[in-house]
Amino acid sequence: LFLRQLLAVKVVGQVVHDLVGIKETSPEEHMIECVCELLRSIGYTLDGTQHGKVLMSQFSARLQDLKRAAGADGRVLYSKRIQFCVQDLLDLRGNSWQEKLFKDQAKTKQEIRMDQVKEAKIQARGGPEVLFATQTAGARPAYIDDTKQPRPGAPSSGSRAPGGAAARPAFDQA
Repeated sequence: LFLRQLLAVKVVGQVVHDLVGIKETSPEEHMIECVCELLRSIGYTLDGTQHGKVLMSQFSARLQDLKRAAGADGRVLYSKRIQFCVQDLLDLRGNSWQEKLFKDQAKTKQEIRMDQVKEAKIQARGGPEVLFATQTAGARPAYIDDTKQPRPGAPSSGSRAPGGAAARPAFDQA
């Protein structure tokens, strides 16, 4: 919902605070994992706003503290799995949200041709062989931005039917 601009930055901040905010008891592991997954999904977009950047800095500091948290007996509170989950998120943010893709995703023929041209140019310059691709984690998908563009031939929102009533799209156009 945040990526579709249906939730405000403030709401995301409140959700993260409810999950891992500073309380009397330490948050449970699954709550930390939920925050890591949420921030991985929306981090790039959240970091793109001024308020979001401040919140991401606070979230990162809190997660770093939780990763290093120790109990009264001196043992760490969270499993290695959670510690690595947090570290992966912090590394991803430190790498400008660029994550490596080791498994190729489905591509169109045109995308494959473009990739081949790029690789040929890199190899012609004597550059290293491309071993993996990268993608931006937490970015707003391109198809969401495409949906904001008005469709050609679609009636504008201010169009009216004869008689002053608002025009309704036909059943098969909705």
